[in-house]
Amino acid sequence: MEKIQQIVDLLDQHIDDIDYAKSNISKIENEIERKKNNIWRASELEKSIKKNERNVYLEFLYSFIIVGLILYLIS
Repeated sequence: MEKIQQIVDLLDQHIDDIDYAKSNISKIENEIERKKNNIWRASELEKSIKKNERNVYLEFLYSFIIVGLILYLIS
């Protein structure tokens, strides 16, 4: 009877270990999803920054052309 109780105790411990491992796996999966989301956000932010840089350069070019035209018309 004592051996059976030891086996039952070992099985209970094994089940607890499995539940703990499942919990850790779930936490890791959630962390992976969070990091994937952060990577996606960073990628979108990078695209937005590049687009804004292009717009700044175009605005500078247009301003330069307008100033040049104004100076040409004045002279």
